[in-house]
Amino acid sequence: MGRQVAMLEQRLGVALFARVRRRLVLTDTGREYAARIRRHLDHLQRDTQEITTGRAMGYTLELAVVPTFATQWLIPRLPDFARRHPNITVNLSARSQPFSFQDCAYDAAIYFGDQFWPGTRGGMIFREGAMVPVCSPAFLAENPVPDAAAFARCRHLHLSTRVQAWRDWYAAQGWDYGIAASRGPRYELFTMMTAAAAAGLGIGLAPRLLVERELRSGELVVPVDGVLDEQQGYYFAYPEAGLRRKRSMPSANGSSRCRARWARRKRLRASGARPHKKYSPAKIRRFPL
Repeated sequence: MGRQVAMLEQRLGVALFARVRRRLVLTDTGREYAARIRRHLDHLQRDTQEITTGRAMGYTLELAVVPTFATQWLIPRLPDFARRHPNITVNLSARSQPFSFQDCAYDAAIYFGDQFWPGTRGGMIFREGAMVPVCSPAFLAENPVPDAAAFARCRHLHLSTRVQAWRDWYAAQGWDYGIAASRGPRYELFTMMTAAAAAGLGIGLAPRLLVERELRSGELVVPVDGVLDEQQGYYFAYPEAGLRRKRSMPSANGSSRCRARWARRKRLRASGARPHKKYSPAKIRRFPL
């Protein structure tokens, strides 16, 4: 083991381990390297399982999706999709920022925006539509909002990825957006912000379609009638055929995952075996979610 560690460190040119009381512990660089390769090892294990189980186990679709859309809209509809297409396994990964299909192992993505990513095809699922203020019933009881001035004095909860949302909502109502409204806490995800609103921390601004369940249950209420009509929407996209071919071909600068996949397919073809098929994301549009 010690010899293998020394050979790896010599090859990489960095120290991955340090000796502490006769034990090997990871250095900061070693921990970072381990975190990076762990994802690739997980993918390798998954691909190996797919090959060994064969086509009888069906198809898989690796789908990247914005987190709140996944939990609030997509996942509740997956049971019906599974009943309609029991031979398709949908694996979900949370991605809130744009990425390149060439650098990831995803087959398709659902994201929020106003256009297709370069080099992709697909379609818009729907526009986001009305964004409404939401808060807990207890917060509204303690902080009544009979007019714009009272509403502006309430703590506003913000989404860090949509810093202009409250300002745009105020403009849509014809109200002045003051400093007090801009000073509320910020959250990375809609689920965080709506949870904070339900806990009584303030008033959040959320798409109605993503908080319908909380509104029906009474966990959240809409304190005023004003809405912001969001023109952007949720897109389903997958890489164009040329990009998919490029991902599967080996190159001197390509990722080790792509080269390993190409070599595996070459060995399978030579042995006459048929590899486990990945589900084509181009067909997903025919399947209602």
